[in-house]
Amino acid sequence: EYDQNLVGVVIPYIQAHYDVSREPSERAFAGLSYGGYVAGTLLVDHANQFGSYGLFSPAAFPLSLEPAQITAIKPVAVMIGSGSGANDDPTGAADAATLQADGDHVATYYVYGGRHDWFTWRQLLHRFLTRVAFKPASR
Repeated sequence: EYDQNLVGVVIPYIQAHYDVSREPSERAFAGLSYGGYVAGTLLVDHANQFGSYGLFSPAAFPLSLEPAQITAIKPVAVMIGSGSGANDDPTGAADAATLQADGDHVATYYVYGGRHDWFTWRQLLHRFLTRVAFKPASR
């Protein structure tokens, strides 16, 4: 599976072969559309592997969290965003609301008139990198 390969093979390989930090707080993971779904599953199942997660127009996934997962997500910086126009995936708002209801801080950003496209995702990535990634989760 993708998450097991990333955590068990890719990250250790990069750490062994490149001069990079070994601190999860100095790593970020973001994805768009199905990649947003992957970012969400990594957030839920491997929150301690990255310090920041960006979920851009994430594909729908059932988000129900166990108490241990809620605790693990609390120190992580999370941003969920999408376009506000028709045809963009509205599930990001539901995911953000679920995380916020559990007491986790989640930044949200919606591109006015944006859709499920690169125009929107470029803006989301810029916002994520300049305001969320590599910064402590706000409380």
